[in-house]
Amino acid sequence: MHGYDLIRAERIRQVQSENYSAEDDEGNELELILAALSYLRVVSIRMDNGDEADAWLEWPWDLSYFNPGPKNKRTLVKAGALIAAAIDALPEEDA
Repeated sequence: MHGYDLIRAERIRQVQSENYSAEDDEGNELELILAALSYLRVVSIRMDNGDEADAWLEWPWDLSYFNPGPKNKRTLVKAGALIAAAIDALPEEDA
């Protein structure tokens, strides 16, 4: 499966299973971007064999929601879905 298919499937899962919606995301674009950045930071730290301890520093929500998981691909998919949510939440005139 291609990356964009995985990201799309994850975004659908977030909406259907976690009850997140575009309406919930509106006005929270910065938080979505920071969450994606946190997941991207985890992967970059892992690829550099670094310490993940501070990867969550910009995580915008309660840490109980920070769940990058053990696999880099899955973590990147989560980041991609958060970026897609941020894009969808931006006003049309920002496109």
